[in-house]
Amino acid sequence: MIKTLLILILFSSSSVYSERQFADLHNHMFGHEAWDGGWYHGMVEGPEHEALTPCSGNEDFFGDHGVAIHPWLVKIIFKSQDAGRHGKQGYPNYVTWPRWDTVIHQQMWEGHLKQAWKSGLRLMIVSFYGNQVICKLMNNKSRYNDCDDMNAVDRQFNAYEKFLQGHDENNKMLPLRSTWVVHASTLEEAKKGIKEGKLVVIPSIEVSNLFPLSKGPWREQLDKYYKRGIRTIQIVHQFNNLFAGAAIHEKILKLGQFLTNYELFTEKNGFNQLGLTTAGKELIKEMMNKKMLIDVAHLSEVGMNDVVKLTTSDGTYYPTYNSHTHVKSMMNNIRSSYEKSSPDDWLNYFKNAGGIVGLRTGADATFSFQEGLVVPNDCDGTTKSFAQSFLYLDKKLKIPFAFGSDLNGFATQMKPRFGKDSGCLKKQTNPLNKPFDETGYGHIGQIAHILDDLEQFGVDVTPLAQSAQTFIEMWDKVNNSKKRNKVIR
Repeated sequence: MIKTLLILILFSSSSVYSERQFADLHNHMFGHEAWDGGWYHGMVEGPEHEALTPCSGNEDFFGDHGVAIHPWLVKIIFKSQDAGRHGKQGYPNYVTWPRWDTVIHQQMWEGHLKQAWKSGLRLMIVSFYGNQVICKLMNNKSRYNDCDDMNAVDRQFNAYEKFLQGHDENNKMLPLRSTWVVHASTLEEAKKGIKEGKLVVIPSIEVSNLFPLSKGPWREQLDKYYKRGIRTIQIVHQFNNLFAGAAIHEKILKLGQFLTNYELFTEKNGFNQLGLTTAGKELIKEMMNKKMLIDVAHLSEVGMNDVVKLTTSDGTYYPTYNSHTHVKSMMNNIRSSYEKSSPDDWLNYFKNAGGIVGLRTGADATFSFQEGLVVPNDCDGTTKSFAQSFLYLDKKLKIPFAFGSDLNGFATQMKPRFGKDSGCLKKQTNPLNKPFDETGYGHIGQIAHILDDLEQFGVDVTPLAQSAQTFIEMWDKVNNSKKRNKVIR
């Protein structure tokens, strides 16, 4: 009897960790294999004392991680305490890593990922990425001497497949990772994984130099990655490419556009005037034929209009999604002017189309949401700012949304409400009594603390806490045209 009970407990343990089933639609779990293998310190796999071992602190003149030309240039650009020259931080005496402004140290270690799974993370899109321009600016010790975007994608894909096949922390005495994390190439696999209480992982691609002609016809490249298990692709990243124009945001990226394409953005009032190219329109059609999930993040507004025309041509919506974005109407900083931030009309488009958006977890000041429940907006860049965008999407626009964390993505995360980094206007109350209180959102294992904090403010977190199922509903509409929403013209 006791033996039977133990077996039942072990078998069901993954399903009783949390009633939450939330999704993160954008992170770069294997980013340490991008950027010529020389940007991030720390690994995804292995025991903590090996994967997150103390770094060098970039004490050498040129440094050995997170360096573009010189450590201090990175410090100036990112204004992060873990950039430039910094303390030799790592296991067991972490100093300024992990924390909200981590940009050159690992945020996706498997032990932290397992914490996120136990707290309810049930679906995650892992984006394989790169940036040839930034990569070529790195003069620190690299591993591959190769900045090609698609080669970086292949290295990350290889690391992804190796991870799925291995044991926890690379220890054969521990269970296979497949006991709690599983790849999904089909809707049925995703449903099964979530039902079993596992973390469903879906790989994606996010590079500017997508399917370059130098590697052969783009259709053959698409087929290659489709056969390997890719079911979602971001059409464009920071710079214009063969398929589309990129949404303009940070000024420094205009230089990258020139260095990549030898021409400037064609812009009007800060908006890129290039939409989908002829090849881009054909790519969208081919992805629809293959019933793939179309990620429109970083796409220009003109390109978005082109996508809408293509995905509604039969009188129904083929759902699309934006894996990581900001709510333009709520941004109380420069992001309100960025083409990359989503205005209400585009957010409503995702709702009407049966799609979903990934809400960025950044350190952004927001306007206050004053309709219904009011969360004091007295702590810029923290969960209180995030709460304003959350309520705007949920209560006013009624938009389906999930997390769009962008961890390991050169992007700072939400600040803490307590400690020296908070900068709050008023003294904060009700800490969670976890490192998150003073480090902010520093790694994937802390993602559920965002929900915990929101609940303390009286927010009903159900729309976000059940976002894995919302993503599944979108995928179902992609697969079955009869379930798609009709276009009302």
